Amino acid sequence: MSELPSGWVNVPIGSFARVVGGGTPPSKDPANFAKPGEGIPWITPADLSGYRSQTIKCGSRDLTPEGLAACGATLMPAGTVLFSSRAPIGYVAIAANEIATNQGFKSFVLPGGFDPRFTYYQLKHLKPEAEAIATGTTFKELSGAAAATLPFSVAPLQEQTRIADQLDALLTRINACNDRLDNIPALLKRFRQAVLAAATSGLLTENYRKSQPTIAADGVPIGWIKSTIRAITTDLRYGTSKKCGYSTDGVGVLRIPNIADHGRIDIRDLKSAQFDDKEIEKLSLAAGDLLVIRSNGSVDLVGKTSIVTTKEAGLLFAGYLMRLRVNTDLAMPEFVRLCLAVSAPIQI
Repeated sequence: MSELPSGWVNVPIGSFARVVGGGTPPSKDPANFAKPGEGIPWITPADLSGYRSQTIKCGSRDLTPEGLAACGATLMPAGTVLFSSRAPIGYVAIAANEIATNQGFKSFVLPGGFDPRFTYYQLKHLKPEAEAIATGTTFKELSGAAAATLPFSVAPLQEQTRIADQLDALLTRINACNDRLDNIPALLKRFRQAVLAAATSGLLTENYRKSQPTIAADGVPIGWIKSTIRAITTDLRYGTSKKCGYSTDGVGVLRIPNIADHGRIDIRDLKSAQFDDKEIEKLSLAAGDLLVIRSNGSVDLVGKTSIVTTKEAGLLFAGYLMRLRVNTDLAMPEFVRLCLAVSAPIQI
């Protein structure tokens, strides 16, 4: 017994839709192409990479009439459901107007009695089936004959429209939620930065100081001083420039990849090298030392700071890092790290 509702049928998509391929004119002849909106709309799978709209009007380039004739691509009507058949398989969009594609599509021209949106959503669901029947060695490609065999559940037109309307409404809400979620990391980063700035300036404890006038003077914390890193460190030096490798008989050397987020050190990818006693004495790390990335091709990493724990004590450090050994009579190493994080927001 069929599990489909009454009035629905399961058929191959090619039994009702016309499967249409595409083509690309010679790219060396600029006369084959036009700017978007100035020629015949034409798309490639690359035009749908990251594309979130349901319909599409054109791609990054149009074809001229000469270009369309040179490649043999078909100009399909509005409402055609465009389905990428290689590199990758499974991008879907609905033609908002007459449009052609390159050979990376097997598009479905629908007859009357079909809501293109219903076909659009079902083809998105059929991506795994399309990939399973694709062939090829260098990359998988879905042929027109194979595309025509994709199983499709056909509902009465009114039902298609009701389903598509509900999916449109639900997915619009989901996309709006995703947009808000995408903004959360940046919001959290700014919030953490503001908290750190307040903490390291004394603003975070301002209310407490105001309630304790004996330890506050004109809003300035008694005992706080403005200083420099040099003044509160007993040692500030660069690491070794010696080439390191994955040997088992050397001394471990912390590098930029070992400087993890939130002040941590990750020693899972630890390289080592041979050092003499004098080098070991000079570069050996102690618990509480701060390691700062001082040079990197990525500006975002410069200033990233981690604090050495007893687990990493005794390891050495590479030349793109700088060690700060804090005078603990003047400052706490973790507080200094937080102050540095205010200057390098990426490190929060």
